[in-house]
Amino acid sequence: MRGGAPDTTELGPTWTNSMYRRVKLLDRVAQSTGLIRLTYNENQATSKALNLVIMAFATQWAQGQRRREKMFSTSQDIVDSAQLEDIADDFVDEFEQCFQNSLWEQAKRALEDVSSVESYRVVYAELIFGLIQRPWAADDYSRTGIPESSKSNSLRDMRTSMPQIIEIISQDGPPVYTERASRKIKVLRYHLEAKEAGFLGQNHAYSSQHQEDALSKMTVEDRVTIGQLYWLAVMFDTVSSSMNERPVALTDEDCQHDAADTSSAATDQQYNYRWNLELFAQDNPASPSTLSWPCPYDSSVQAVTRSAAVKVLLFRHVSYLQNALRKQQRGHRIEEIIQKTIQIYRYWNVTHGAFFRSLIKNYDSVPSRIKSWFPCIHIPWHLGALMLADLIEFVDQNGLGSEAASLERLNVNLAARIRKSSATELSNLARVTTPQETDSMPTEQLPGYHFAVNEGSILTEPWTVLLIRAFTKASIFHLGLAEDLRRQEWAILGQESDEYKESLGRCDTCIKALWFLGRKSEMARSISKILARLLQNQQAEHAPEEAFSQRSV
Repeated sequence: MRGGAPDTTELGPTWTNSMYRRVKLLDRVAQSTGLIRLTYNENQATSKALNLVIMAFATQWAQGQRRREKMFSTSQDIVDSAQLEDIADDFVDEFEQCFQNSLWEQAKRALEDVSSVESYRVVYAELIFGLIQRPWAADDYSRTGIPESSKSNSLRDMRTSMPQIIEIISQDGPPVYTERASRKIKVLRYHLEAKEAGFLGQNHAYSSQHQEDALSKMTVEDRVTIGQLYWLAVMFDTVSSSMNERPVALTDEDCQHDAADTSSAATDQQYNYRWNLELFAQDNPASPSTLSWPCPYDSSVQAVTRSAAVKVLLFRHVSYLQNALRKQQRGHRIEEIIQKTIQIYRYWNVTHGAFFRSLIKNYDSVPSRIKSWFPCIHIPWHLGALMLADLIEFVDQNGLGSEAASLERLNVNLAARIRKSSATELSNLARVTTPQETDSMPTEQLPGYHFAVNEGSILTEPWTVLLIRAFTKASIFHLGLAEDLRRQEWAILGQESDEYKESLGRCDTCIKALWFLGRKSEMARSISKILARLLQNQQAEHAPEEAFSQRSV
């Protein structure tokens, strides 16, 4: 990205601590150069805010007795546990919940105290805080009631539960801190570029030579830190805006790839700022490089690193399509976006997607570092793909694209195929990234990692809501598919097929992943209870009516 592209070296287990140190150093250098100006009180308040945010971030992984429960063998066990919790005394978790709430509230107040401060530490703190789910107890949300299985109707139960699930997911509220951090890093980069260009404006009392001497204090590491911090803001803003259907804070012009800057500088023609697959993939889409596990460790690290940019690229194009539909565009403009987005989707499938599938297939032989890393990219990718499928379906059902292209997509069931592929892969990911043993203590998936995350690699993802949304959408898809299959097969064959049983099994696996995420997220835990009851009701129901739509999550 402009302002310093992220390098492709392995981040490593100590990268976060290194970033914390480098951002603090960068702020000191920026103050010495006059790039930012902080009073003594502002400087102290900024340090306090950053430290409190990191503490609040860390408490997400605090695990009380209830969250140290064993993994269940079936979703029925989750239902049974939910029933026991309704009558059990929950004082076991009271201290943990109070501790998490207290730190979250303190961090929030500290960030409000520096809301008008423009510094790299504040940007970093706001980006981190934007990842944290607001702590809430199950009692905070009074409508998580789960329908009983007696006299149930699976279709009615799912329709009744969908508003509950959507409201639970909305508990985090809008991505205020991510957007605020993105705007601030944009301003800081603007000031840096103005100083480098020698454009001082009326608010600077120093000469150009003085500014040049001051900027010389910035080391290569400082500039790399700026680039990485900016890239974090671009990633978070892109994913968050498309997921929450909000405008991006960092526009395309604000976050061009370095190679795109060079290209645009060499021509006087009007430049198209939309993100380009070839630049962000750093590959030839027509003849892509591929990789499969087992392979050299360094090659796998590089492949996982490169995949992050392509994942963000998909979300950016999902945002393009959302904006085009919001502006009520039609025909070739819609088709152009869909075509380019499908190109990204196909590129992923033959490159990073194929590599990640080989990692899943050979999961036990994959090094811990890669195990903890690739699901954090692969699972959000499938969330983006499921969002894309919903948008394509909306376009085709409402005749918003070209007639010929829509008919072609409808004939091959493109949206349904994308949805089924991602939901299936998400169930495969859920199966390997959660503990497998149920009767004894589970084995460590990530030896050497902290005990709070070493039982399952999905616990290493800091942005929990991405996984919650992905596994929720996948669970609902498999429930809906099972409903379709059972209605058809009971009417025609009078029995349940293996495909029907497989759909229920995949749904069960995704629900258990949500339950496992419940160790650090009450949102995930609450949704898993609702979905587990829905699965139980569907298994008990023998008179299905019609298919269930999986959209809107």
